[in-house]
Amino acid sequence: MKKLFFSSFLIAFSATVYAQDGVGINTETIDGSAIFQIESTEKGLLIPRMSFAQRTAISSPAEGLLVYQNSGTIGFYYYDGSSWEFVGDDQDWTETPSYLYTDEGLNVGIGTTTPDTDLHVYNASSVGVKVQRGSASGTASIDFYRSTGTGTLDASIGVNTNEELVIENHEADKDIIFNVNDGGVTKQLMYFDASNNRIGVNLTSVPQDLIHADGAIRANSGFKANDGSSTSAGFRFYNDNNTGMNLLAADNLGFITGGTTALQIDASGNTLPGADNAFALGSASLRFTEVYAVNGTIQTSDSTMKSNIVPLQYGLEQVLDLKPVSYVWKSNKEQAKVGFIAQEVEAVIPEVVTKSEDGVYGMNYSELLPVLVNAIQELEARVQALEQENAELSAKTAQR
Repeated sequence: MKKLFFSSFLIAFSATVYAQDGVGINTETIDGSAIFQIESTEKGLLIPRMSFAQRTAISSPAEGLLVYQNSGTIGFYYYDGSSWEFVGDDQDWTETPSYLYTDEGLNVGIGTTTPDTDLHVYNASSVGVKVQRGSASGTASIDFYRSTGTGTLDASIGVNTNEELVIENHEADKDIIFNVNDGGVTKQLMYFDASNNRIGVNLTSVPQDLIHADGAIRANSGFKANDGSSTSAGFRFYNDNNTGMNLLAADNLGFITGGTTALQIDASGNTLPGADNAFALGSASLRFTEVYAVNGTIQTSDSTMKSNIVPLQYGLEQVLDLKPVSYVWKSNKEQAKVGFIAQEVEAVIPEVVTKSEDGVYGMNYSELLPVLVNAIQELEARVQALEQENAELSAKTAQR
């Protein structure tokens, strides 16, 4: 029976099979590079057809084995000695159904058969891309290159040997920018200025200082700046290096205006002027409503700090010329006050009256005290003289 079948096979193909240095079907001219050649304009060659599962189940496939897969990513596959390879570069391909896929536009999908970008990763429960280095040294990173140029590495994102995230721009003096979309407007969430070593937050331009933010900065655990000096603020305000705060000494805080320490708070909490006898507290146009003190206000009165000391010429006469008044402030008419009118006092005792640059008068009431003491002393002298005169008159009357 086997002999009969083989004979029938030879008879069926006796008119079309030719053998020279190779085997030809429907051709007498066999290409010198071919061992088997088929010619037909009506029929084709049918390769074994199987599913993805059947192809991958072939035990120990020989190198060069060719099959046609009719499930998953359909097409011809050949075994290259180590793995199955898809035949063709413009067809969809997959390793497992819906796992790794490419379309004719060369978009690659992982977990999706409809990739819409160069690489599209999809997972119903989570999404992740893992980059792992084979050794403990070096950095595991994703590298970026420009589409034009010499192919030099431009930037990378990775993890170094200390397990620290590293974002690096490999081009000299090239910035790193993090953008966000705020209602359709692109904003620079963070801007790293490589040329000037500056960081910008929420800006629309290049940062102008070491840390430049558009908006309030909140620090729950404190904010640290450099110590500064007596003329240069460590913590300063925009566009004014000469105004801000500094550390004068350990636990001593200074407030600088115009490049000069105007106010300081020492380690004991005492509030002090930046320099002796150089600054005023308030002004004629910017006044405090009230100043409270337990022990009053102490004015320096050391003789070693004074010169041209002469007896005071003001006394009872000037006191009698003063005109005490009662009044209310125009800004607060609810409370009556007592005092003097500075313009009237100026005509009597001008030393206790001041006038600001904008023409507002003021008085130093405490400087009236020496005048009052002089007036009392004059009165005491008069009283003693009268008492002496009265005593003498009483003695004369007693002798009569």
